[in-house]
Amino acid sequence: MINFVVQASSRSWAGDIEHCMNEINGYPAVYWTIKRIYNNFKEANVILVAPEYDAQGELNKLKSHFEDLIIVYAHDSSPLLRIIKATKSLNNEHFIRLNALNFQFDISLFQQIYQLAKVNNYDCVKFPDDYPVHFTCEVYKPSALILLNNILNSGEIENPNIHEIHPKFLLMRRPEFNCKYFTPQDELDIEDIEEYRENMKQVMFSERQEVSGDKQILSGDQLTYHYDLSEEFMNSKGITSGKILDIACGTGYGSKKLSGKNYQIVAADYDKQQIEKNIVALAHCQDIAFKQEDITNISFPDNTFDVALSMETIEHVEPHKTLRELKRVIKDGGYLIISTPQNSCPSKCVNPQHIYEYSLKELTDLVSQYFAIERITGLKAGKIHFNDDPIGANTIIFARNQ
Repeated sequence: MINFVVQASSRSWAGDIEHCMNEINGYPAVYWTIKRIYNNFKEANVILVAPEYDAQGELNKLKSHFEDLIIVYAHDSSPLLRIIKATKSLNNEHFIRLNALNFQFDISLFQQIYQLAKVNNYDCVKFPDDYPVHFTCEVYKPSALILLNNILNSGEIENPNIHEIHPKFLLMRRPEFNCKYFTPQDELDIEDIEEYRENMKQVMFSERQEVSGDKQILSGDQLTYHYDLSEEFMNSKGITSGKILDIACGTGYGSKKLSGKNYQIVAADYDKQQIEKNIVALAHCQDIAFKQEDITNISFPDNTFDVALSMETIEHVEPHKTLRELKRVIKDGGYLIISTPQNSCPSKCVNPQHIYEYSLKELTDLVSQYFAIERITGLKAGKIHFNDDPIGANTIIFARNQ
Protein backbone atom coordinates (compact mmCIF):
# COMPACT_ATOMS: atom_id res chain seq x y z
CA MET A 1 0.00 0.00 0.00
CA ILE A 2 1.21 3.53 -0.83
CA ASN A 3 0.05 6.48 1.24
CA PHE A 4 -0.97 9.65 -0.60
CA VAL A 5 -1.61 13.10 0.87
CA VAL A 6 -3.48 15.44 -1.49
CA GLN A 7 -3.45 19.12 -0.53
CA ALA A 8 -6.57 21.06 -1.45
CA SER A 9 -8.35 24.27 -0.53
CA SER A 10 -11.39 26.21 -1.69
CA ARG A 11 -9.43 29.45 -2.00
CA SER A 12 -5.94 30.58 -2.90
CA TRP A 13 -3.48 32.39 -0.65
CA ALA A 14 -4.53 35.64 -2.36
CA GLY A 15 -8.12 35.03 -1.24
CA ASP A 16 -9.57 34.19 -4.66
CA ILE A 17 -11.20 30.86 -5.63
CA GLU A 18 -8.60 28.09 -5.79
CA HIS A 19 -8.35 26.61 -9.29
CA CYS A 20 -8.67 23.03 -8.01
CA MET A 21 -12.35 23.78 -7.26
CA ASN A 22 -13.12 24.66 -10.87
CA GLU A 23 -14.69 21.86 -12.89
CA ILE A 24 -13.36 19.61 -15.62
CA ASN A 25 -16.17 17.79 -17.43
CA GLY A 26 -18.55 18.34 -14.55
CA TYR A 27 -16.28 17.50 -11.61
CA PRO A 28 -13.78 19.69 -9.70
CA ALA A 29 -10.13 19.26 -10.68
CA VAL A 30 -9.32 17.72 -7.29
CA TYR A 31 -11.77 14.90 -8.07
CA TRP A 32 -9.70 13.88 -11.10
CA THR A 33 -6.47 13.94 -9.09
CA ILE A 34 -7.91 11.55 -6.51
CA LYS A 35 -9.49 9.37 -9.19
CA ARG A 36 -6.12 9.01 -10.96
CA ILE A 37 -4.55 7.77 -7.73
CA TYR A 38 -7.22 5.15 -7.05
CA ASN A 39 -7.25 4.01 -10.69
CA ASN A 40 -3.49 3.45 -10.87
CA PHE A 41 -2.26 2.49 -7.40
CA LYS A 42 -3.68 -0.71 -5.92
CA GLU A 43 -4.89 -0.35 -2.33
CA ALA A 44 -3.83 3.29 -2.16
CA ASN A 45 -4.47 5.06 1.13
CA VAL A 46 -5.55 8.58 0.18
CA ILE A 47 -5.80 11.43 2.68
CA LEU A 48 -7.13 14.80 1.54
CA VAL A 49 -5.92 17.68 3.72
CA ALA A 50 -7.60 21.08 3.67
CA PRO A 51 -7.89 24.18 5.87
CA GLU A 52 -10.30 24.25 8.79
CA TYR A 53 -12.46 26.85 7.02
CA ASP A 54 -13.35 24.22 4.40
CA ALA A 55 -14.84 21.79 6.92
CA GLN A 56 -18.45 22.57 5.93
CA GLY A 57 -17.73 23.19 2.25
CA GLU A 58 -17.72 21.60 -1.18
CA LEU A 59 -14.79 19.26 -0.55
CA ASN A 60 -17.04 17.04 1.55
CA LYS A 61 -18.86 15.99 -1.62
CA LEU A 62 -15.76 13.98 -2.64
CA LYS A 63 -16.72 11.37 -0.04
CA SER A 64 -19.75 10.45 -2.14
CA HIS A 65 -17.39 9.43 -4.96
CA PHE A 66 -14.56 7.86 -2.95
CA GLU A 67 -15.83 5.98 0.09
CA ASP A 68 -12.32 5.14 1.37
CA LEU A 69 -11.11 8.74 1.13
CA ILE A 70 -10.02 10.29 4.43
CA ILE A 71 -10.46 14.06 4.76
CA VAL A 72 -8.62 16.04 7.44
CA TYR A 73 -9.49 19.70 8.04
CA ALA A 74 -7.06 21.64 10.22
CA HIS A 75 -4.83 24.73 10.66
CA ASP A 76 -5.97 27.38 8.18
CA SER A 77 -2.55 28.98 7.67
CA SER A 78 -0.17 26.04 8.28
CA PRO A 79 -0.11 23.21 5.76
CA LEU A 80 2.82 21.74 7.68
CA LEU A 81 0.77 21.28 10.87
CA ARG A 82 -2.13 20.11 8.72
CA ILE A 83 -0.05 17.34 7.17
CA ILE A 84 1.53 16.37 10.50
CA LYS A 85 -1.94 15.91 11.96
CA ALA A 86 -3.14 13.93 8.93
CA THR A 87 -0.17 11.52 8.91
CA LYS A 88 0.03 10.68 12.64
CA SER A 89 -1.53 7.28 12.02
CA LEU A 90 1.00 6.22 9.33
CA ASN A 91 3.56 4.84 11.80
CA ASN A 92 6.30 6.88 10.11
CA GLU A 93 5.67 5.23 6.75
CA HIS A 94 6.65 7.27 3.69
CA PHE A 95 3.89 9.11 1.86
CA ILE A 96 3.54 10.91 -1.46
CA ARG A 97 2.32 14.50 -1.20
CA LEU A 98 0.81 16.14 -4.26
CA ASN A 99 -1.27 19.16 -5.07
CA ALA A 100 -4.96 18.90 -5.93
CA LEU A 101 -4.26 20.36 -9.40
CA ASN A 102 -1.84 17.56 -10.33
CA PHE A 103 -4.56 15.53 -12.02
CA GLN A 104 -2.34 14.46 -14.93
CA PHE A 105 0.71 13.33 -12.95
CA ASP A 106 3.06 10.78 -14.53
CA ILE A 107 2.31 7.42 -12.88
CA SER A 108 5.73 5.93 -13.66
CA LEU A 109 7.60 8.94 -12.24
CA PHE A 110 5.58 8.80 -9.03
CA GLN A 111 6.40 5.10 -8.68
CA GLN A 112 10.09 5.82 -9.25
CA ILE A 113 10.34 8.65 -6.74
CA TYR A 114 8.49 6.64 -4.10
CA GLN A 115 10.79 3.64 -4.53
CA LEU A 116 13.86 5.88 -4.35
CA ALA A 117 12.70 7.29 -1.02
CA LYS A 118 11.60 3.93 0.38
CA VAL A 119 14.71 1.92 -0.56
CA ASN A 120 17.12 4.58 0.74
CA ASN A 121 14.99 5.64 3.71
CA TYR A 122 15.24 9.31 2.71
CA ASP A 123 13.49 11.96 4.78
CA CYS A 124 12.40 13.73 1.61
CA VAL A 125 12.74 13.20 -2.11
CA LYS A 126 11.50 15.88 -4.51
CA PHE A 127 11.63 16.95 -8.14
CA PRO A 128 13.96 19.85 -9.11
CA ASP A 129 12.62 23.22 -7.97
CA ASP A 130 12.13 24.42 -11.57
CA TYR A 131 10.46 21.26 -12.87
CA PRO A 132 6.89 21.85 -14.18
CA VAL A 133 5.01 22.01 -10.91
CA HIS A 134 1.80 20.37 -12.08
CA PHE A 135 3.68 17.11 -12.69
CA THR A 136 5.53 16.98 -9.39
CA CYS A 137 5.18 15.49 -5.94
CA GLU A 138 7.36 14.92 -2.89
CA VAL A 139 7.88 11.84 -0.75
CA TYR A 140 8.24 12.43 3.01
CA LYS A 141 8.77 10.53 6.21
CA PRO A 142 6.34 11.90 8.82
CA SER A 143 9.11 12.07 11.43
CA ALA A 144 11.06 14.51 9.24
CA LEU A 145 8.18 16.97 9.19
CA ILE A 146 7.77 16.72 12.96
CA LEU A 147 11.48 17.50 13.42
CA LEU A 148 11.27 20.38 10.94
CA ASN A 149 8.33 21.83 12.87
CA ASN A 150 10.42 21.68 16.05
CA ILE A 151 13.21 23.57 14.27
CA LEU A 152 10.75 26.22 13.08
CA ASN A 153 9.54 26.65 16.66
CA SER A 154 13.09 26.97 18.03
CA GLY A 155 13.43 30.63 17.07
CA GLU A 156 16.51 30.13 14.89
CA ILE A 157 14.70 30.42 11.53
CA GLU A 158 13.77 33.82 10.14
CA ASN A 159 10.14 34.06 9.00
CA PRO A 160 9.29 30.48 10.03
CA ASN A 161 5.65 30.85 8.96
CA ILE A 162 6.55 30.86 5.25
CA HIS A 163 8.21 27.47 5.68
CA GLU A 164 5.09 26.08 7.32
CA ILE A 165 3.40 26.62 3.96
CA HIS A 166 6.11 24.98 1.83
CA PRO A 167 8.32 22.96 4.21
CA LYS A 168 10.20 20.98 1.56
CA PHE A 169 12.66 23.71 0.56
CA LEU A 170 14.10 24.32 4.02
CA LEU A 171 14.06 20.60 4.77
CA MET A 172 16.19 19.95 1.66
CA ARG A 173 18.83 22.42 2.89
CA ARG A 174 19.13 21.39 6.53
CA PRO A 175 21.96 19.04 7.64
CA GLU A 176 19.66 17.21 10.05
CA PHE A 177 17.87 15.54 7.14
CA ASN A 178 18.80 12.94 4.55
CA CYS A 179 17.21 14.22 1.33
CA LYS A 180 17.56 13.71 -2.39
CA TYR A 181 16.53 15.50 -5.58
CA PHE A 182 14.93 13.23 -8.16
CA THR A 183 15.68 14.24 -11.75
CA PRO A 184 13.56 12.28 -14.24
CA GLN A 185 15.49 10.55 -17.00
CA ASP A 186 12.46 10.30 -19.27
CA GLU A 187 10.76 13.18 -21.03
CA LEU A 188 7.21 14.05 -20.07
CA ASP A 189 4.73 12.49 -22.45
CA ILE A 190 3.65 15.16 -24.93
CA GLU A 191 0.16 13.62 -25.16
CA ASP A 192 -0.25 13.94 -21.38
CA ILE A 193 0.85 17.57 -21.58
CA GLU A 194 -1.57 18.37 -24.37
CA GLU A 195 -4.40 16.67 -22.48
CA TYR A 196 -3.48 18.63 -19.36
CA ARG A 197 -3.45 21.92 -21.29
CA GLU A 198 -6.89 21.19 -22.72
CA ASN A 199 -8.28 20.36 -19.29
CA MET A 200 -6.69 23.44 -17.78
CA LYS A 201 -8.63 25.59 -20.23
CA GLN A 202 -11.68 24.62 -18.18
CA VAL A 203 -9.92 25.17 -14.85
CA MET A 204 -8.06 28.38 -15.64
CA PHE A 205 -10.67 30.10 -17.77
CA SER A 206 -9.29 33.26 -16.14
CA GLU A 207 -5.70 33.33 -14.92
CA ARG A 208 -6.21 36.78 -13.43
CA GLN A 209 -6.79 36.31 -9.73
CA GLU A 210 -8.50 38.72 -7.42
CA VAL A 211 -6.51 39.71 -4.37
CA SER A 212 -8.97 39.82 -1.49
CA GLY A 213 -7.68 41.55 1.62
CA ASP A 214 -10.24 39.95 3.92
CA LYS A 215 -9.44 36.39 2.81
CA GLN A 216 -5.81 36.43 1.72
CA ILE A 217 -3.15 34.85 3.92
CA LEU A 218 -0.11 37.07 3.47
CA SER A 219 2.48 34.50 4.50
CA GLY A 220 1.68 32.49 1.37
CA ASP A 221 0.62 35.16 -1.12
CA GLN A 222 3.24 35.31 -3.88
CA LEU A 223 1.23 37.74 -6.03
CA THR A 224 1.73 40.69 -3.71
CA TYR A 225 5.20 39.54 -2.63
CA HIS A 226 6.57 40.44 -6.07
CA TYR A 227 5.81 44.06 -5.20
CA ASP A 228 7.28 43.78 -1.71
CA LEU A 229 10.58 42.66 -3.26
CA SER A 230 10.33 45.40 -5.88
CA GLU A 231 9.90 48.11 -3.27
CA GLU A 232 12.80 46.67 -1.26
CA PHE A 233 15.00 46.80 -4.37
CA MET A 234 13.94 50.36 -5.22
CA ASN A 235 14.74 51.49 -1.69
CA SER A 236 18.16 49.86 -1.94
CA LYS A 237 18.80 52.02 -5.02
CA GLY A 238 17.58 55.19 -3.32
CA ILE A 239 14.47 55.38 -5.50
CA THR A 240 11.96 56.82 -3.05
CA SER A 241 10.15 59.03 -5.56
CA GLY A 242 9.70 59.27 -9.33
CA LYS A 243 7.52 57.87 -12.10
CA ILE A 244 6.59 54.18 -11.91
CA LEU A 245 4.99 52.13 -14.66
CA ASP A 246 3.09 49.05 -13.47
CA ILE A 247 2.18 47.43 -16.76
CA ALA A 248 -0.12 44.42 -16.97
CA CYS A 249 -1.34 45.64 -13.60
CA GLY A 250 -4.41 43.41 -13.51
CA THR A 251 -6.67 44.41 -10.64
CA GLY A 252 -4.15 47.02 -9.52
CA TYR A 253 -3.15 45.32 -6.26
CA GLY A 254 0.55 46.06 -6.90
CA SER A 255 0.01 49.72 -7.71
CA LYS A 256 -2.16 50.01 -4.62
CA LYS A 257 0.73 48.69 -2.48
CA LEU A 258 3.00 51.40 -3.88
CA SER A 259 0.40 54.13 -3.50
CA GLY A 260 0.94 56.85 -0.88
CA LYS A 261 4.74 56.51 -1.01
CA ASN A 262 5.72 59.57 -3.02
CA TYR A 263 5.62 57.87 -6.43
CA GLN A 264 3.70 58.94 -9.53
CA ILE A 265 2.23 55.63 -10.68
CA VAL A 266 0.80 54.66 -14.04
CA ALA A 267 -1.12 51.39 -13.73
CA ALA A 268 -1.60 50.05 -17.25
CA ASP A 269 -3.28 46.98 -18.67
CA TYR A 270 -4.41 45.71 -22.06
CA ASP A 271 -7.87 44.87 -20.68
CA LYS A 272 -9.98 48.02 -21.04
CA GLN A 273 -12.80 46.68 -18.86
CA GLN A 274 -10.35 45.89 -16.06
CA ILE A 275 -8.93 49.42 -16.23
CA GLU A 276 -12.44 50.85 -15.98
CA LYS A 277 -13.08 48.70 -12.89
CA ASN A 278 -9.81 49.82 -11.35
CA ILE A 279 -10.65 53.50 -11.87
CA VAL A 280 -13.76 53.00 -9.75
CA ALA A 281 -12.36 50.60 -7.16
CA LEU A 282 -9.17 52.59 -6.53
CA ALA A 283 -10.52 56.12 -7.01
CA HIS A 284 -9.16 57.02 -3.56
CA CYS A 285 -5.56 56.44 -4.76
CA GLN A 286 -4.91 59.91 -6.16
CA ASP A 287 -1.30 59.10 -7.14
CA ILE A 288 -2.33 56.32 -9.57
CA ALA A 289 -3.29 57.05 -13.18
CA PHE A 290 -4.99 54.11 -14.90
CA LYS A 291 -4.43 53.60 -18.63
CA GLN A 292 -5.15 50.99 -21.23
CA GLU A 293 -1.85 50.00 -22.83
CA ASP A 294 -0.37 47.31 -25.06
CA ILE A 295 2.99 46.30 -23.60
CA THR A 296 4.35 45.63 -27.09
CA ASN A 297 3.37 49.13 -28.26
CA ILE A 298 3.41 51.54 -25.30
CA SER A 299 2.02 55.03 -25.94
CA PHE A 300 4.39 56.94 -23.63
CA PRO A 301 7.41 58.88 -24.95
CA ASP A 302 11.00 57.74 -24.60
CA ASN A 303 12.69 58.08 -21.18
CA THR A 304 9.44 58.57 -19.24
CA PHE A 305 9.76 56.24 -16.25
CA ASP A 306 12.28 55.74 -13.48
CA VAL A 307 11.10 52.16 -12.94
CA ALA A 308 8.88 49.79 -14.91
CA LEU A 309 7.35 46.74 -13.27
CA SER A 310 5.75 43.91 -15.22
CA MET A 311 4.73 40.85 -13.22
CA GLU A 312 3.74 37.55 -14.83
CA THR A 313 3.53 39.09 -18.31
CA ILE A 314 6.39 38.11 -20.61
CA GLU A 315 5.15 34.51 -20.82
CA HIS A 316 1.99 35.86 -22.54
CA VAL A 317 3.54 38.14 -25.18
CA GLU A 318 6.18 38.47 -27.89
CA PRO A 319 9.31 38.98 -25.77
CA HIS A 320 11.54 41.11 -27.99
CA LYS A 321 8.84 43.67 -28.83
CA THR A 322 8.04 43.83 -25.12
CA LEU A 323 11.60 44.35 -23.93
CA ARG A 324 12.35 46.91 -26.66
CA GLU A 325 9.31 48.96 -25.63
CA LEU A 326 10.15 48.74 -21.95
CA LYS A 327 13.73 49.78 -22.65
CA ARG A 328 12.48 52.75 -24.67
CA VAL A 329 10.15 54.16 -22.01
CA ILE A 330 12.53 53.61 -19.07
CA LYS A 331 15.00 56.42 -18.43
CA ASP A 332 18.71 55.81 -18.91
CA GLY A 333 19.90 54.37 -15.61
CA GLY A 334 16.33 53.45 -14.67
CA TYR A 335 15.20 49.96 -13.76
CA LEU A 336 13.06 47.12 -15.05
CA ILE A 337 11.62 44.55 -12.65
CA ILE A 338 9.87 41.54 -14.17
CA SER A 339 8.64 38.19 -12.91
CA THR A 340 7.68 35.07 -14.81
CA PRO A 341 7.36 31.31 -14.24
CA GLN A 342 10.68 29.45 -14.29
CA ASN A 343 10.54 26.16 -16.16
CA SER A 344 13.46 23.78 -16.73
CA CYS A 345 11.38 22.05 -19.42
CA PRO A 346 10.17 25.13 -21.33
CA SER A 347 8.85 23.09 -24.23
CA LYS A 348 6.56 21.44 -21.66
CA CYS A 349 4.53 24.55 -20.82
CA VAL A 350 1.28 23.30 -19.30
CA ASN A 351 -0.53 26.59 -18.69
CA PRO A 352 -2.87 27.09 -21.66
CA GLN A 353 -2.68 30.87 -21.29
CA HIS A 354 1.10 31.01 -21.63
CA ILE A 355 2.84 31.27 -24.98
CA TYR A 356 6.17 30.16 -23.53
CA GLU A 357 7.78 29.58 -20.13
CA TYR A 358 11.50 30.25 -19.75
CA SER A 359 14.31 28.37 -18.10
CA LEU A 360 16.53 30.57 -15.97
CA LYS A 361 19.25 30.62 -18.64
CA GLU A 362 16.82 31.45 -21.42
CA LEU A 363 15.36 34.36 -19.47
CA THR A 364 18.69 35.84 -18.41
CA ASP A 365 20.02 35.53 -21.97
CA LEU A 366 16.90 37.27 -23.27
CA VAL A 367 16.81 40.16 -20.79
CA SER A 368 20.58 40.69 -21.06
CA GLN A 369 20.15 41.69 -24.69
CA TYR A 370 18.39 44.87 -23.51
CA PHE A 371 19.28 45.48 -19.84
CA ALA A 372 22.09 44.92 -17.36
CA ILE A 373 20.85 42.36 -14.84
CA GLU A 374 21.74 43.32 -11.28
CA ARG A 375 19.81 40.75 -9.25
CA ILE A 376 17.98 37.48 -9.82
CA THR A 377 15.60 35.98 -7.28
CA GLY A 378 14.32 32.45 -7.71
CA LEU A 379 11.08 32.09 -5.79
CA LYS A 380 10.71 28.46 -4.80
CA ALA A 381 7.03 28.78 -3.87
CA GLY A 382 5.06 31.39 -1.98
CA LYS A 383 7.62 33.76 -0.42
CA ILE A 384 10.50 31.30 -0.15
CA HIS A 385 13.83 32.14 -1.77
CA PHE A 386 17.50 31.85 -0.88
CA ASN A 387 20.18 34.36 -1.87
CA ASP A 388 22.61 31.63 -2.96
CA ASP A 389 20.12 29.80 -5.18
CA PRO A 390 18.33 31.39 -8.18
CA ILE A 391 16.52 28.17 -9.15
CA GLY A 392 12.81 28.13 -8.41
CA ALA A 393 9.32 27.94 -9.84
CA ASN A 394 9.28 31.70 -10.48
CA THR A 395 11.98 34.18 -11.51
CA ILE A 396 12.21 37.86 -10.62
CA ILE A 397 14.81 39.88 -12.51
CA PHE A 398 15.98 43.33 -11.44
CA ALA A 399 17.79 45.06 -14.30
CA ARG A 400 19.18 48.50 -15.16
CA ASN A 401 18.66 50.35 -18.44
CA GLN A 402 21.99 51.43 -19.93
